[in-house]
Amino acid sequence: MILVHKNRKVLLNSFGVHAGGGLVLLKELMCELRGYIDVALLDGRIKHLFDEFDQGSKLIFVQPSLITRVLNFWKLASRCEKGQVLFCFNSLPPWRKCCGYVITYVHAPHFANIHIGVKYQFKARLRHLLERCWFKLFSQNVDEIWVQTASMSSAMKSQFPGMKIRQVPFVDDHLNKILSQNDRQITPLPSGKSDQQYKFFYPADGVGHKNHVALLKAWELLSQRGFSPVLTLTLSNFEYDRLVNESGIIIAKNLNIKNVGHISRSGVLNILSSSSALIFPSLAETLGIPLLEATALGVPIVASEFDYVRDIASPIETFNPHSPVSIADAVQRFVGFERALDTKFFSAKDFVEEILNVNEQF
Repeated sequence: MILVHKNRKVLLNSFGVHAGGGLVLLKELMCELRGYIDVALLDGRIKHLFDEFDQGSKLIFVQPSLITRVLNFWKLASRCEKGQVLFCFNSLPPWRKCCGYVITYVHAPHFANIHIGVKYQFKARLRHLLERCWFKLFSQNVDEIWVQTASMSSAMKSQFPGMKIRQVPFVDDHLNKILSQNDRQITPLPSGKSDQQYKFFYPADGVGHKNHVALLKAWELLSQRGFSPVLTLTLSNFEYDRLVNESGIIIAKNLNIKNVGHISRSGVLNILSSSSALIFPSLAETLGIPLLEATALGVPIVASEFDYVRDIASPIETFNPHSPVSIADAVQRFVGFERALDTKFFSAKDFVEEILNVNEQF
């Protein structure tokens, strides 16, 4: 990308970033922004790392106090002029609307509500709650939200529909060089075999813990990736229509989903014995008879990575049953494909170019 805004100034807010991967990226970012920074708010706990960081810009080291940080952030946003970029590297939006262009780089999971089930200490839980309230109240002051991964992008779009969200994964230069050398090609199917020859069977009724919605979404995702293995279900017509509606998928697409209705035990064993695999995304079971039936018939199992599965079976592939992406990936691995890891990672230089070349409307 050609720099079209060589004279642009950037105001940087990174208070709270003082350790871990965030600090590694911050140091790279600061070096690459040399000469472009107007004012930068940095966490006071890392002042010693920037004692010799002279780039003719004003570095303000903010102590870990909520009031101090809020006041300094307010002043920084007030200072941002038309044509400048306020880059919030600490995941939080400013409390006031700026004259410049505002980008908030979100790299903490609690903003996208994907930290559910993780146990934090009380102080951390309280901070997460306050920060999420902050984000929701002032997200309208942001022009773009940047995230690092596709799953984070999807989660943020769900939380903040209508917001401009971009996936801009930034890694340090050393890691970027290693990643750029990796072979990311997809594994081809075994010679002479089509993905449509693979038949997956899920004998289960439509109660909630059977998790059909995630499975149906996974099959739509497979279709979008160009795969169409067969999925056979045993739902009543009412259950099938309800679950398709809940999942939001469009059956008219080439999804290769077949619903045979409620059938006899012998019918289930018949279909199972001729299937490529039993797929079992259930969220909870006291036993799981189909897992035992598949094992007895020598049919491979692709199932949830849960203890109840491992108690009685040895699945050939497992997945996170809460994630349609994970289910789809497991199916692809089973049929002989490994999903290509085609994420484009940005070096510090490329990342700064993205900041300086934002498509602002002012």
